[in-house]
This record gives sequence, structure tokens and C-alpha cells, in this order.
Amino acid sequence: MTDTANEIDPYAALQDKEPAKPPRNQWLDVWDQFKKHKGAVFGGGFLVFITLAVLLGPYLWTVDAQKLDIRNKNVRPIWIAVWDGGAKTLWHRPFGTDNLGRDLLAQMIAGGRASMAVGWTAMLLSLSIGTGVGVAAGYFKRLDGLLMRLTDLFLSLPILPLLLVAVTLFRQPLRANFGPEGGMFILIVVVVGLTSWMQTARIVRGEILALKEREFILAARLPIRLPNMGQNAGRRRATDGRIPRARLASRHRHLANRTWGELPRRRPARRARPPHPRTLTLRVGFTPLYALPLAKAHSP
Repeated sequence: MTDTANEIDPYAALQDKEPAKPPRNQWLDVWDQFKKHKGAVFGGGFLVFITLAVLLGPYLWTVDAQKLDIRNKNVRPIWIAVWDGGAKTLWHRPFGTDNLGRDLLAQMIAGGRASMAVGWTAMLLSLSIGTGVGVAAGYFKRLDGLLMRLTDLFLSLPILPLLLVAVTLFRQPLRANFGPEGGMFILIVVVVGLTSWMQTARIVRGEILALKEREFILAARLPIRLPNMGQNAGRRRATDGRIPRARLASRHRHLANRTWGELPRRRPARRARPPHPRTLTLRVGFTPLYALPLAKAHSP
């Protein structure tokens, strides 16, 4: 046997045999998973289309939504002329007009901007609250029970009566400070955001709890003892970074001469104690017939 056979290389075992791949951005992984889901792609594309339409619509369609045009009232949309040639249609009013002559396309753009503003703001508010509550509940065990019971409390609240109560109590102060439109916008956003974060909190809490049990998290919690690089630097140079097996065994020499039964244990095994004779009289109904004389002999 050569000296090379008696030596091990603990550092070579930690090296990857395959060439290292360049790091990949996690957003690219999210995008790859998003593209595989057809429903998500369709819903996301439709949401982006509506958002861009209401944002860029006023710059492309400059008609005032509140302008009255009595002469061109009750105009039908232009696609009605496909099956009804006698319908009143106008090319400069593609979506038609109402009974006061107001352009319906301009009204859809104006109403869509208000609706999308409320929806996006309430969604961001609910995501922020839900993410914070979910991370705190999943990371801190002491807050888990309290935050989850608070989540159940908010889930049991009815949204419509709560909205009516909030409008009754806070409508006048908000209108006085932010105006009629701004006050109602803030009120609706806050009420919708405060009653929509519970599902997000539960999902984030579950992901945090699952992440805490991943392999790399458990490995990071284990104590790792590194060798002293300063004292054994010259010795590793002489052995070309390899530690002889005999040297590793000498470090645990105090355990090498012991058998398996002599090794220290964390908790000593408990000795089985014989039952007290008086307990036999209490278990007569559960003992076989041949044990009845023994129970009577030991009974006081």
C-alpha cells in the first residue's frame, strides 16, 4: 500500500465535477413558468391591453366625454349597420352616443381610467399588507397564531355592510380634505384594500414555511467547523492538500478504543420497574383467570 492510498482529500469531494453554469436571473424562471400557462398569458395580455387603452386613449381620442350634441343623439354603433342598414350610425362616433349626444367611447375611456386606478391601487395595497403579514407569520413563530387569528377575523367581516358604514362615517371628512372625487377614491381604495389581503397572507405564509424546510436552509443551520488555516498551512503544502488517514484517526483516539456500548449517550435508557403488588388488585378485570389467585395473595 502506498502513502497515496492512506491519504484522503476532503477538499476534492466538495468540488463540482461538472463545469459551473452562469447564474440565471430568477425573473427569467418566473417568465418561463408564466409562458407555459395559457390562461395566465391570456388574462395578463387582456389586462395590459385595457390598462394601455385607458392610459393612451385620451391622447388618441380627444373628444370630450361630457360634451352634449343633441343633433347626434341616440346614434348606434357602427357594427349595427352590418345587419341593419337603416340604423343611424356615424363614422366619427364609432361606439355611438347616448340620449344626450355624449360620445360613448370617450365615456368608456374616462370611466375605465377611474376603475383601473381604483383596482390597481387597491391591489397594490392588499399585496403589501398581505405580504407583510404572511412573512411575519411564517418567519416568527410567536406571531403566527396571533396574525392567523387576525386573518380569520377579517375573513369573517362582510364587505358590503362594512363599506356602507365606512362611507357613512368618513365621507364628509374626506370630501372636506380631498374633494368629492378624491375623498371617495381614497375611501373605496382603503376599504377594498383592507378587506382583500387575507388570501395573500395565507399564500405567503405557506411559502415561507415551505422555504424554511428546504435543504439549503437546513444545511445552513448545521454547525460547520473549518480547519485552522494558519497553523496547518505548512503541513498541507507538504502533503499537497491531503490529510493522512492516520492523523484523522489520532484526533479521535479517545473514541477509537471504546466499543459501541461504551460510547456516551445523550439520554440513559430508563429501567423498567416491576408493577407494585397493589396494582394487581386494581386490574383484576384485565388480568387472565390464572392471575386472580396471585392478585388475592398480594391484596391487603
